[in-house]
Amino acid sequence: MKKLFFLIFVFIWYSSSSQNICSFTSLEERIESCITSYTPYSDNIVATGVIDNILAKIHLNNKYFITKTCRGINNAIALKYDNLNYIILDFEWMESMKYGKNDWFHLLVIGHEIGHHILNHTEKTERTLEAKRQKELDADEFAGFVLGVYGAPSKEINLILNKFPNSNQANSTHPDKNQRELAIKKGYESASRNEVSSLIKQLTKDVAFNLSSYPYLINIARKKFNEFLDSKNQISRNEAIVKYQEIIRFFDNPQFAYELGALFLSNGQIENYHSSLELAYQKSKDEKYILELIGSIISIADEKRYEKLEKYNYVLNSVNSNKYYETNCLQGIIKYYLYLARKDIRTKGINFKYVQKVEQFASNYLAILKNESTNQENLNSTAELHNALGLCGLLKEDYTSAFEYFQEARDDFKNAKQYDKQLEDVYKYYSLNYFAVQYNIALAAVRLREWESGIMALLDYDMALQKLNSDQLGYLLQIDKNIDSKTYYLKGRCHHGLGNFASAIQFFNEAIMYEKNNYIIYYYRGISYLGLNKNELACKDFKYACENNINDACYRYNTECK
Repeated sequence: MKKLFFLIFVFIWYSSSSQNICSFTSLEERIESCITSYTPYSDNIVATGVIDNILAKIHLNNKYFITKTCRGINNAIALKYDNLNYIILDFEWMESMKYGKNDWFHLLVIGHEIGHHILNHTEKTERTLEAKRQKELDADEFAGFVLGVYGAPSKEINLILNKFPNSNQANSTHPDKNQRELAIKKGYESASRNEVSSLIKQLTKDVAFNLSSYPYLINIARKKFNEFLDSKNQISRNEAIVKYQEIIRFFDNPQFAYELGALFLSNGQIENYHSSLELAYQKSKDEKYILELIGSIISIADEKRYEKLEKYNYVLNSVNSNKYYETNCLQGIIKYYLYLARKDIRTKGINFKYVQKVEQFASNYLAILKNESTNQENLNSTAELHNALGLCGLLKEDYTSAFEYFQEARDDFKNAKQYDKQLEDVYKYYSLNYFAVQYNIALAAVRLREWESGIMALLDYDMALQKLNSDQLGYLLQIDKNIDSKTYYLKGRCHHGLGNFASAIQFFNEAIMYEKNNYIIYYYRGISYLGLNKNELACKDFKYACENNINDACYRYNTECK
């Protein structure tokens, strides 16, 4: 019989050394039989795949182990046999020992046996119980680390040894349950401090963990994703999301995290979309994922925007205007610079250094696109750049140029929509951009005192809004909660400019319901009240706006109301 040297996961009790030797011999014979005899190939393939995956996660290749599944050994064993490293697994025993429906216990067992090999525990026999137990604790800590890498929920860690007995006999080679739980938690907490593990845990916290589905996840996930794209069936989308959540536990390819993010975005789950982009970046360090993230958090006024902008500003500072960027990345770059331009507008005014950066970046990129073929991607990029130049025009008070750029952007988006209907069907991409551009056209018209042009732009805005069904509007409101209310102020300005004071007051009243802290609205409502000779109401609005630092309101109050 060839020499075997092995370490086992489970607790074994012996009442005397002679029985220990006897039991050891019996187990040794069963293990050798397991190594040399037939076992179902499918079990071995799944087990080998899981071990390969664990090693890939910790950046090792599977040149260390041969994996074999055996029934009836009631254990999991790391051993050296004929100078080869083996991991022997009894899946039926593992299934019987797990707590609940998930396979976290299976992962713990496999991680434990891998730990024995990586920590060189199979290279020599320890003589003292203390040394043997320390090896088991070290392997447990490694197994806990593996659980953390895969994003196991904290509640699973607390229950993972639930079916184990509370203590061992004095001569057991394995530590007691409490010590093992502490070692597992120590390894788990170590992994959880890693940002990738933390994001995986966050994104998969409510998703089942099943090792047997691991080989088929990618095919199933992409099949369901395509079914959703073809049919817009929400059941297919939800099934795809779950499969992608499982995928990101096993596979480090950032594309899977990005595809999961796209599914979350299509479902209006913006926070998960952002976390998926962060995970894709952490797995790849590709700046484009962060550029898309920044564009999104600025657009929707994410509550954590300042924290994330501070966290990733080093990525944005490395942007190169001569480099090719997809449309979503362009949005992020432009929005970030415009955000910096307006960041301290109330205390320091506009920072024109960043306005110039946007203009330079947009102009350089437009020059590149002019030499490219006309397609959906380039038209979308051109539209974004024209819109950016229009926003720069507003900040520079060059309202004529702004008005013209916004009209060009609107036409570009209309043309691009013909190339790709799916972007609109799934993400309402063109609706979002159409509303943004129409709003900007109306804003530029107000600055130019072109009241009729402003009203026409806002009428087009309202007509497009009315064409949306409840699901479409619901989705857009998750992206921009004010999309159906943000135009009231501009409507008030336009009607006031045309002398329709009663209509203007009505629109200002609506605007205040949604923006009660936008004190400029009170000022313009006050002017409209003056137009109807309602001086008392006008003075009340001027006084309130003046108390909130609207200087023009203070002038009006002092000249009209005293």
